[in-house]
Amino acid sequence: MPKSVTYAGFILAAGEGTRLKPLTERVPKPLLPAGRGVMMDRAIEWLVSAGVQRIVINTWYKKNVICSYVEHIKKRLSVPVFTSSEAYLMGTGGGLLNALKLFEEDAVIVHNSDVISDVEPNRLKETFESHSHPVCLVCVPHVKGTTSLFMAENRVYLFDPPEDKKCVRVTYTGIAVFDASFLRTLPQGKGGLVEKVILPSQERHGPPVGILHTGQWCDGGTPEGYRCFQNIVNHLQKN
Repeated sequence: MPKSVTYAGFILAAGEGTRLKPLTERVPKPLLPAGRGVMMDRAIEWLVSAGVQRIVINTWYKKNVICSYVEHIKKRLSVPVFTSSEAYLMGTGGGLLNALKLFEEDAVIVHNSDVISDVEPNRLKETFESHSHPVCLVCVPHVKGTTSLFMAENRVYLFDPPEDKKCVRVTYTGIAVFDASFLRTLPQGKGGLVEKVILPSQERHGPPVGILHTGQWCDGGTPEGYRCFQNIVNHLQKN
């Protein structure tokens, strides 16, 4: 990596939010109420605190509503914000690759629109910059009902964990950083983050770098998770 890495932020906001229906039948999930704002505000605030030079938000489901919201808030933000429209739902990996034309920075920090955490941005950036691998994933101890990944010695294993290493089961948080030059070598098209980005990085560079976060983290994409998300925001805004 360059000695002085520049970062962009990318927020995943294109999905239908099917697990939160009927709430998302009228309002896209990123714009569901949370405290005095909406869910996506927390991702934007976190990325701004991480020092990104721009933020790109991908859109598909109810894209006009999200684009209108972005136009409403962009004037009060300290960084420029752009939207990346998708003609069809491209998936997490496909959506990221589709948005590359809007990035000029060395690396892209990805943040799900429905995630809230107290992950320290500087820890993520320092870990990424101290390794030559183009991918760094933030994980938490495994959460029931989520896909199991495995971590050993700051590396993330997607499938079979190595037998000669002490591994822990983990859950991917929806927060990660990717080297932009590596992303530009990947083929465009629909697909998930694992299929389109993480597996190719593993084939070329070995298991991705990982951070095990043991602090606060919540995925607001389910009814239970959304209630948790709202409670965290309400608590933060009271203090």
